[in-house]
Amino acid sequence: MRTAASIVAIGRVAVVELSKEIVNMINGILINLGKRAKKDDSTEEVLNTLRCYLAYMRDDLMKRIPLDYWTLVVLISNLERVLHTSKILDENIIETIKVMYTEALRLFASFVKAKPDNDDLLMAMAALPEEAKRQL
Repeated sequence: MRTAASIVAIGRVAVVELSKEIVNMINGILINLGKRAKKDDSTEEVLNTLRCYLAYMRDDLMKRIPLDYWTLVVLISNLERVLHTSKILDENIIETIKVMYTEALRLFASFVKAKPDNDDLLMAMAALPEEAKRQL
C-alpha cells in the first residue's frame, strides 16, 4: 500500500511540474520570438518537445494517475495561463491544451458534485482562476 501511495503521489507531482514546464516553455518561445522576427530551428525543436510533453500528459499521466483537487487547481491554473497567452504558434498545441483544460475542469466538477460541503474542496475551489470558477 505504501508503494502504491508513493507511485500515485509521484504521478501527481509529475502532472504539476510538467504543467509548470509547459508554461515556461511557451513563455520562452514567445520571448525568443519577440527578439527575432521568425521561427528558427531551435523554436521548432522546443515546439516538438512541447508537443511530446502535452501528449504524454494527456495520454498517460492524466488517464493513469488519480488526480486530487489541489493538483487540479495547479493544472487548471497553468493551462489557463497558457490559453491566455496571445500568440501560441501551433494550432494542435492549442487544441491539446483546451482538451486537457476541459478534462481537468470536468474532473474538478465531479469532486464538487460528490462533496459539495467539503471545506478543503471549497478552499481549493476558491483558489481556482475566475474563468474556471465561472465554468464550474
